[in-house]
Amino acid sequence: MNEKLLLLLFMLISLGLYYEYNEGVITNFLRESLYETPMIEIRPNVSEELDYPEPVLSELEAEIQRLVNEERVNHSLKPLIWNDGLAGVARLHSEDMMNRSFFSHINPDGLDSKNRIERGGIYYFNKTGENLYLLITRVNQSIIAQKAVEGWMGSPNHREIILDGDFNEAGVGVVVSNKTDYYITQNFITRVDCGYKTGPCCPSPPGYLPSCYIPYECVSGVCG
Repeated sequence: MNEKLLLLLFMLISLGLYYEYNEGVITNFLRESLYETPMIEIRPNVSEELDYPEPVLSELEAEIQRLVNEERVNHSLKPLIWNDGLAGVARLHSEDMMNRSFFSHINPDGLDSKNRIERGGIYYFNKTGENLYLLITRVNQSIIAQKAVEGWMGSPNHREIILDGDFNEAGVGVVVSNKTDYYITQNFITRVDCGYKTGPCCPSPPGYLPSCYIPYECVSGVCG
């Protein structure tokens, strides 16, 4: 009996560690966070699906953002502004997941979305978010976009990111493997006009700590 209990305990601990590894986080410099899990959907490749032409990925990315903005407008929120830099960061993460065979907000090097956005040369934000989707199928381009956004909106945590009124810019990056495996990343930020690295210091209104976002410091009127 003791051996069975120990085995059950080990399995529960292992499952807990796996779930924690696959969680992602919305971050800002006030150290608030919202946890959420990646999305994955697998559909059988039936013969009818193979008749569709291969999607144009740039068009697919734009369509996903359009549908996300449609959801925001339907909930009385402003649409997200397309950010080419964020799309580039998102695209690289989708490609990395495909090439290194993982599906997570944290890559094998331990970098999360905030780290990757900063490495992409984007510093003008105080909050970041990320939604992931993996769809294994081959269908019409519009169906892929629809499936991704419907999946996110059907998941409370992903939905919360899409309908977060703080976010004002986003970019989508899609890559495909074997013409069937679609890795989709959408990165969100709250853009700021001051307080970011290499940007001007803020006059310290509420919410700024004190005149540059953590971990930056104001030196001669510039955050760094």
